[in-house]
Amino acid sequence: MNEFADNQDVLDLSDFFSKIYKNFYLIAGLSLCFAFIAFGLSFSFDKRYESNAILKVTNSSQTMNPISSNSSLGAIAAISGFSGSGADKGEYVMAVIKSRRFLETLLDNEGVLENLMAVESFDEESKSIEYNGFYDDETKQWSRPKKTLLLSLLGKNFITDKPTLLEAHEKYKNIVSIYQDRQDKFIRISVTHMSPIFANDLLTLIVSNLNSIESKKDFLESREALDYLYEELDSSILIRDATSKLIESQLQKQMLTQISDDYLLQYIDRSYIPERKSSPSRLLFLIMGFFLGLFASFIYVFFYKEKED
Repeated sequence: MNEFADNQDVLDLSDFFSKIYKNFYLIAGLSLCFAFIAFGLSFSFDKRYESNAILKVTNSSQTMNPISSNSSLGAIAAISGFSGSGADKGEYVMAVIKSRRFLETLLDNEGVLENLMAVESFDEESKSIEYNGFYDDETKQWSRPKKTLLLSLLGKNFITDKPTLLEAHEKYKNIVSIYQDRQDKFIRISVTHMSPIFANDLLTLIVSNLNSIESKKDFLESREALDYLYEELDSSILIRDATSKLIESQLQKQMLTQISDDYLLQYIDRSYIPERKSSPSRLLFLIMGFFLGLFASFIYVFFYKEKED
């Protein structure tokens, strides 16, 4: 019984290769045809460029921790707003960069909204961005279609309002990628765009904006904490030593907010203007087209052509 089954398998395998041999030119022709069609189709997609940067969270935003050496400071620190935690801020950084509130600060910079929402193409010779019909670069006016039945009936098919923050955020999430490596804890940020120049500019702006926002925020928090601690220093002699240590820490923190440009994030590998496109991959299209053609030719040879014969 087993011998019969083995012979049957051999016959089936022999028949399989026999059909491939007889229809070799058909299979090869269809596969190559699909491959070249897919390769040609890849030219219809706009080129995309990716700018990357590797960063680390600095110690500037984490002042020395006097609480760890003296537990009696805990209550005072909690009231004054001092955080002695030296916990990794990677998750915080990623959450802030992805947030709508942070994007809103980026949109205050000239050209960011237009380059997010209205880019038609990038001229490689002039190194300039060409905008679509929804935005006029000369008048700085928007004219976007409003796809609602009521406005269409009223003849108001276009609106002159700028894209909303929610619309811009959807686009922003599609082009900005950020993650933290679990081993080295470095943060990797990438921006993908039709313009390699804007991709690099936006990435640089993200880092500089975050550092600026965090340093200003910590400076204000530190100033409020110092106002409280100075009052405590005058009111009680018993906790003067403890309060002095907290004041020293807050003064250090305040100083760092003023002198450090890389307050929260520091470059390990700075972003650059990419010279080569990241997508579409012509080779990938060619390979996918070939295997799609191979699959289609096998379907034809082993199912449809067999019935015809």
